[in-house]
Amino acid sequence: GGHLAMTDNGFMKIALLSGSIFFLNGILVYTFFNFDEDNLEAKNNSDHIEQTQSKDDSQSEQKSLFTIFYNLQKLPWGEVYGILTVRFLVSLSIIFFRTGLSLFLIDRYNADPKTIGYILSYSGALGGLSGLVVGKISTLYKGDSLRAVLHCDLVIGLTILGATFANSLFIFCVCLLPLSLSTNLARVHFTSILVNSGKDSEHGALIGVGQSIMSLGRMLSPTIVGLLQIVNVFLPGIAAVIINVVAAIAIVFMKPIRIDSKYE
Repeated sequence: GGHLAMTDNGFMKIALLSGSIFFLNGILVYTFFNFDEDNLEAKNNSDHIEQTQSKDDSQSEQKSLFTIFYNLQKLPWGEVYGILTVRFLVSLSIIFFRTGLSLFLIDRYNADPKTIGYILSYSGALGGLSGLVVGKISTLYKGDSLRAVLHCDLVIGLTILGATFANSLFIFCVCLLPLSLSTNLARVHFTSILVNSGKDSEHGALIGVGQSIMSLGRMLSPTIVGLLQIVNVFLPGIAAVIINVVAAIAIVFMKPIRIDSKYE
């Protein structure tokens, strides 16, 4: 993408390439999924049966909707609100750093689109490779996920601070390595804490609430980061570090949480 963006009509080439990929994906779907007439006829028969049961289905959907809200009220909010708050803060700090990354590289290092593409690809590769060693690192904490989250939070804050004020792109790229590793490790232990906080039947709801918390951070961060970058290019990174400090203080005052080995 970075190489194409630097050529003449680069955006048009990238748009055409993206559209071609979607078109190729459609061909693959049509090729590997069976759309013969027998299946279509069977589907039509099943549709006819489903139409006769539409009233019952609509009533069951309404019941299911009420059941969802009822089950959410039954979740152990008193036990998970603390870790959900910490997860929101840690996620928000990471998103603050990553949301305006391209603009930061341009303003700070005068990076061209090709260099930005290399750095983003490097960051993505680090995220994938770091996942291979997260399991081994997790076993070192022996079920103490809260301590692991605290360490991850401190590493994330230090690496964001280092990347924000790095004097060269080389140092910036070096800071991305512990950032990716600690981010993946924190995600694993956040999930372990949430799963261990509820009953077996509540695991899915707790994980869903955790993902919703992260989505809220993704929704808020672009506007906030944009306003901060108008004032100063360093402000998003500084704000991310401050959020990390707040999260670390919250973790220190939380009660210890031991995680069963089956969730590690």
